[in-house]
Amino acid sequence: MLLPAGQCSSSVLQLLRRSGLGLGHCQHGKLPGCLPVRLRRSPRCLSGGTGPRPCASFPRGPGDLGGGSGAWGKDEEPLDASVPPQGDDAPWSQPSLGAQTARSFSSLEKPTRIFPEEMQPPEIEYVATGHEECSDESEAASPPPLRTPALCCEAQPAPAKELPAHSVGSSPRELPFQPGDLLYAEFQKGENIFKRLFKLEAAGQLSSNWGAIPYKEMIGKLPGQLLRSSIGHHFMLRRPALEEFVLLMKRGPTISYPKDMNMMLMMMNVKQGDVILDVGSGSGGMSLFLSQAVGSQGRVKSFEIRKDHHNQAKKNYKCWRDAWKISHVEEWPDNVDFIHKDILKAAEDIESITFDGVALDMLNPQIALPIVYPNLKQGGICAVYLANITQVIELLEGIRICKLSLSCEQIREVLLRDWLVCPAKRKDGTLAQRVEPKTSMDLKLYSQRDFETEENENVQENDYGESLSGFPYSSIPYIARPFHCQANHTAFLVKLRKFNPEH
Repeated sequence: MLLPAGQCSSSVLQLLRRSGLGLGHCQHGKLPGCLPVRLRRSPRCLSGGTGPRPCASFPRGPGDLGGGSGAWGKDEEPLDASVPPQGDDAPWSQPSLGAQTARSFSSLEKPTRIFPEEMQPPEIEYVATGHEECSDESEAASPPPLRTPALCCEAQPAPAKELPAHSVGSSPRELPFQPGDLLYAEFQKGENIFKRLFKLEAAGQLSSNWGAIPYKEMIGKLPGQLLRSSIGHHFMLRRPALEEFVLLMKRGPTISYPKDMNMMLMMMNVKQGDVILDVGSGSGGMSLFLSQAVGSQGRVKSFEIRKDHHNQAKKNYKCWRDAWKISHVEEWPDNVDFIHKDILKAAEDIESITFDGVALDMLNPQIALPIVYPNLKQGGICAVYLANITQVIELLEGIRICKLSLSCEQIREVLLRDWLVCPAKRKDGTLAQRVEPKTSMDLKLYSQRDFETEENENVQENDYGESLSGFPYSSIPYIARPFHCQANHTAFLVKLRKFNPEH
């Protein structure tokens, strides 16, 4: 049976479209002449139906292409392959149908089985390669390569390997909860926020006014797990961030707030591999932040004059490193040297060290500046943490009297405001509903007409084509206000830079 090339190409393209394969903007190829194709069924079977059909839905005879055993029917004779091709009416050799023909072919393989390689439309070959869109210029410049039926069979994507359920969402660098882990539990109800830092044990429970949770229910869970307490409240369980650990760890003196310590790191521009001097270890908060910033290639020298503060800083640092070792694959770097000594008597200890930055957290930093100044590199930053503005004045006066080549670049106070944004609720706990103002019927009808006429005018589009509308998202009102309790002023941060004076 001979099919005109145009009809055959059109039938195949319709089959591809109804199978869900878009050809994008490709130009349809044209097939010259006629193609000799032996079919046991009418060509209408290729384009019939309203949607994609599996190959099993088309009854096949023994002589059909792409199915059965690959043998020709008794009432038909195979094409003579010994006849040389002549012109457009020349026959084409039947591809070898081996063991692969025992199965049904996909919609991508059918066109390649019907057409010979040299006469397949380029768009069919391009769809078979997995591309869906192309431009006229790219098609003209570099037409898609032809693919043989064997390659089409090999191009079938392998079935995706199903992952185990426990591996979904888990990070290879972070392990599930296990005994000895340091965990952070949080529960919030309005402005009432419960925060607890605790060590997970094999037996016991987390107790609070909001209920209790047994430790055995936490073991094996991943960070970000919600657990229900004994009285029905949901607690978020995760590992603490460094700033949360610093705020909730055991302390001796008053700690520096994370917002101030992060600002000091920015002032000093601490990088991986830097050597930093920390004067005033306190409870070890600043030493932990510096340890994270300098990395395994850097070093931190931390001096503390009081023995109790020195011991507490070492305990907190060890507690954080031990918890990190249990919960992570890589270890936290051991790059902090805690030294129990007065900085005024430590000139010999730091004599051979050049520091990239200096952090001072002490009552009278102006008396320590002449000691640490020679070991600060030129252009290096000394960040000073001071509680009140009087100390700032005394610091600047001390620099002027000692005639140190330090320029005061910044004096900053870091202020943060925490906000409460939540749906409004009634006293019984149900969500409140938005109340519309009462208006007369005439005014309501007039407003409705105005709304219908101006609805399209209110909806605009930005530069990215996104719709911008002034409509509320829902009928539930929200509360948005700052928290009543705020941690505003904590310290003044002074940035001093060492420079080389002109001679």
